[in-house]
Amino acid sequence: MVPVVTVDPESTDKRKGKALNWREIRLCLAGQHKSVEVQYGGNFPGSVEETGWQLYDCVSRAGLGRVTAVHVVGDGASWVSNQVEEKFGSNGNYLVDFMHLSEYLSAAAGSCSDDIAAWLKQQQTKLKANQAMPVLEALVPHQEAPEVADEQTPVRKAYRSLHNRLDQVDYLGVAHKELPIGAEEVERAHRYVIQARFKRPGAWWSPASIDNMLALRLCRANRNWDCYWEDIARNAT
Repeated sequence: MVPVVTVDPESTDKRKGKALNWREIRLCLAGQHKSVEVQYGGNFPGSVEETGWQLYDCVSRAGLGRVTAVHVVGDGASWVSNQVEEKFGSNGNYLVDFMHLSEYLSAAAGSCSDDIAAWLKQQQTKLKANQAMPVLEALVPHQEAPEVADEQTPVRKAYRSLHNRLDQVDYLGVAHKELPIGAEEVERAHRYVIQARFKRPGAWWSPASIDNMLALRLCRANRNWDCYWEDIARNAT
C-alpha cells in the first residue's frame, strides 16, 4: 500500500482540495527452480486480469515452456488461484503461503490452549505433514458462537481459512520437490523494489507518477537499466 494524492479539479484551494488515500501496488516475481535470478512484474492500480498477465509475463521471461510445471505461492486470495488456473491451466499449481496460514492459527491459539507456542508448533507440524484435517479438528471445539461478530472470531477465521483451501496446502509434496512453501522472497522484494522508493518519509504520489516510477523500478530490478538508457540515447540522436 502506498500513499496516493488526488486533487479535486473543482476546488479553488489546492491544499484543501487534496485527498490522501492508500492504494495497492501489486508485485510478482518468477524464476527457474533453484535459480537465484528472478524476473519481476507489477501493476498499479490495474485489474485482477492485468495482474495475472504480469505474472504470466514474469514466468515467460523466466523460461516458461509448453510443459513447464509452474509452482505459485500466494496469500490464499481466491483471485490469485483463479488467475493461476486461467493462465497456466493444468501446468499450474497454487499453494497457500505457509506463514499466512500460520498467522491465522497463531491468532486462534490463545483460545485453543494455555500453552500457545506449543499448540501452534503442533498445528504447524501437522500442516507440514499434510495432516490438515487434524488441524481442523483441533479448532472445532473452540469455535466461537454464531452470533459473535466475525472480527472477534479468530478460531472461526482460522478454521474457515484452512477449510476453504484444503486443495492448496500440499506442503509435504512441495517440500519433497524442494520448492518453497512460503512467499518470503516476494515479501522481501516488496521492501527493496516498492517500499524503498514509494514509502520514503513525506513522499506522496499521484497515480500517473506511480505508473512511471513503477516502470523504472521494475526495469532496474530486471537488470534492464543500462539497456533502457542506451535506447534513450539512441532515440535522442
